[in-house]
Amino acid sequence: MRLRKCAATSLASVALVAGATAFTSSASAAQRQAAAPHTVQDGGCRTYSGTACFWPNKYGIGTLGEVTDNNSDFTKLYNSTGCKNHNWNDCINSIQNGGTLCTVYFWTGAGYTGRYHSLSLGDAVWDFAAPVSEGGYNDPSFDKSISSNHWCTPR
Repeated sequence: MRLRKCAATSLASVALVAGATAFTSSASAAQRQAAAPHTVQDGGCRTYSGTACFWPNKYGIGTLGEVTDNNSDFTKLYNSTGCKNHNWNDCINSIQNGGTLCTVYFWTGAGYTGRYHSLSLGDAVWDFAAPVSEGGYNDPSFDKSISSNHWCTPR
């Protein structure tokens, strides 16, 4: 009898903690979205997580893509939703450097060719067409044109 009472108490405690966690998570997500238009979705890229992050839409909206290594061809990076051909090539509209060591370079061409945009640790571009002062890059030609990335040096 004692074992059942302990188990019931434990289950009730777990349910209470899970409910509180769910409430806190939803409140935090709502607070983050209300705080600024440049806030990524819950579970988004975290600074110093070791990844370069990108999304198919402006302001970090849509399926999150993350890479930790150099990638010379984004057609090989699978994405099940949000991008044509189910890969990240020419699909990205916002980027963030969540790395731990250095700048990440996003290239418009495969094999680190074309033009690149460098992104320092913790920086993000939420709208390539917007002015830099508004979290942009002031260059709409980068919208949906990224095809490779390289860490620390351009190549």
